Amino acid sequence: MSRDARRKQKVLRDPLGRERGATLPGPRAGARERGWLVLICCALALMTAAVYGQMGRHEFIHFDDNEYIYENPHVSSGLSAQNLAWAFTAYHSNNWHPTTWLSHMLDCQLFGLRPGPHHLVSALLHALNGILLFLLLRRMTGALWRSAVVAALFTLHPMHVESVAWAAERKDVLSTCFALLTLWAYAAYAKRPGLARYLPVLLLFAAGIMAKPMLVTLPFAMLLLDYWPLRRFGPGGAAAQGPGRRFRAALLTEKLPLLALVAVSSVLTLVAQTRGGVVRSLEELSPALRATNALVSFVRYAVKLLLPVTQAFYYPYPKELPLAQAAGAGVVLVVVTVAFWRLRRTRPYALVGWLWFLGTLVPVIGLVQVATQAVADRYSYIPSVGLFIVVVWGLADLARRWPRGRIILGVAAGVALFALGAKAADQTRYWRDGVTLFSRDIQVVKENPMGYRNLGVELCDRGRYAEAIPMFREVLKTYPHDAVSLFDIASACEKTGDLQEALRSYRESLQSDPNRADAHYNLGGVLKRLGRPQEAVVEFEAAIRLKPEFAAAYNNLGNALSQLGRDSLAIVNYQESIRRNPSYAEAHNNLGSTYRKLGRGQAALEQFDTALRLDPNLAAAEFNRAIVYLASGDSARAKRHFGAAVRLNPELGAAVPPSLRVAPPTPPTTRPTAP
Repeated sequence: MSRDARRKQKVLRDPLGRERGATLPGPRAGARERGWLVLICCALALMTAAVYGQMGRHEFIHFDDNEYIYENPHVSSGLSAQNLAWAFTAYHSNNWHPTTWLSHMLDCQLFGLRPGPHHLVSALLHALNGILLFLLLRRMTGALWRSAVVAALFTLHPMHVESVAWAAERKDVLSTCFALLTLWAYAAYAKRPGLARYLPVLLLFAAGIMAKPMLVTLPFAMLLLDYWPLRRFGPGGAAAQGPGRRFRAALLTEKLPLLALVAVSSVLTLVAQTRGGVVRSLEELSPALRATNALVSFVRYAVKLLLPVTQAFYYPYPKELPLAQAAGAGVVLVVVTVAFWRLRRTRPYALVGWLWFLGTLVPVIGLVQVATQAVADRYSYIPSVGLFIVVVWGLADLARRWPRGRIILGVAAGVALFALGAKAADQTRYWRDGVTLFSRDIQVVKENPMGYRNLGVELCDRGRYAEAIPMFREVLKTYPHDAVSLFDIASACEKTGDLQEALRSYRESLQSDPNRADAHYNLGGVLKRLGRPQEAVVEFEAAIRLKPEFAAAYNNLGNALSQLGRDSLAIVNYQESIRRNPSYAEAHNNLGSTYRKLGRGQAALEQFDTALRLDPNLAAAEFNRAIVYLASGDSARAKRHFGAAVRLNPELGAAVPPSLRVAPPTPPTTRPTAP
């Protein structure tokens, strides 16, 4: 190391050997240090691969992954001008986060709907976040190994598995990537302020907050970094060397453009979540319960980060919290905060890390409660960095007081990181599919109706309807009149052929919530299958009143009316279904069938042709086309289309007139060759 570098290193340390944390680098690392930087970055990447490489074999889960990716036509169709416009204007899935939508669209453009590559992109972003965090801390503090340990904790911690392994949580790893890039640009700006250096901060922050609005606290986190390690105000800092109050005011003023973005994002997010109906009212959750849960949750997150014994997908919101528990949590928070405040001059990292942890949790701590979880592992992704800084820097300070403190601390850190990595790899394994994940969830979290519901949905996705029904009934033990669970039971019973139980459960679901268009629609389908078309008409009409754009309801209303012999009215509904969804092949086929009944053969053929153009595998359209040709006396064409229909659906073979059946091709016989 050169003499200048050693002199600079001395300047950056106080009498106890701790970094003062000026805006490093500073140091233009020598060849040896550059080697360590490269080696540590490679190690962080390998750690990520060791834990999350298994995700290449994982599936999507039917909880947000469907809405975000594989059932979202705007995303699954990849990048296009129309989809780009949708990303910036839609309030889909109760959120406004266009950067996240663009990320998923790009994945679909590159990989289609194969889940493995989607998951591996998230793992890649997580690895990048670990490396960026290491380089950022190294740059701002000058501490190589402490920065490396914090980054390793971030990379390997099992509390972060949910953010990485859940495809729909791409917004976590993506927004954090932009947040770290924003702070990197901010460190450069803090060293030499100027508009050219401020614009990257603004643009990167905008991209990050459009990936996940949880970044609304980042400007306040920048103020913490101004105190330590950037030392832009406070004792011995830039403010002490110049006009202090004016300098402090300037530190606040320079954040105003960022706060303007925060305000816009907050309004758009509140609108999206309010429209989606996921913001809980004060009648559902009182302010007192929210406040007590918030106090307890701060401590709960800290404990789970320090002792990550068990992780779960869903932690139910408590019906009540003992006042003593909330008071105890409040005392812990106050005591720790006061203790770190008193250490602010000698160990500023403790106060900054602690306030980072508390402050970045505020948007998700439940004062404005969204959905029904009390806490969530994914919410600790960014806040954990502050707590890791407190622990690592604090232990490093303590180790200096022991003769062999550094050796002991190094060994302990290695053991802890290995244990965390093993735990994270095990937790990642549970995310391989929805059945495994939610089966685990109901084991580790008792009284977990959401876990049972999620497991039931995943079982239904796999056609295991009989196994799903008991899961939905478990939900009813907690919520006896839950309309969603009753609907799920009815739908599963319908699939198993238990139409009477399906009928009863659909009606119970509608008693709990008469405004469920899907329940009216499905009930109509069951009634039609039971030979009660008049009652089915009533239900389909109710579904249409509640959801006027419901193309399938118009189609099935047409079917019920046709069954009643009201063909003219059936045609009107088929046409309306097609108007609502021009690509609805089944509606075209049904309209053609009604035209055929009325003797309008040419109009029927046009509809069958359209249906087959939209869905070449629609056997019913081929069969109906054959009947039209048979009625017109064209037996040759009828035979050809009967054959095509049977190839698509062999069960139709029994309905084909014997004289027009096409014999299945016989496999060619081969003569045995001579030895």
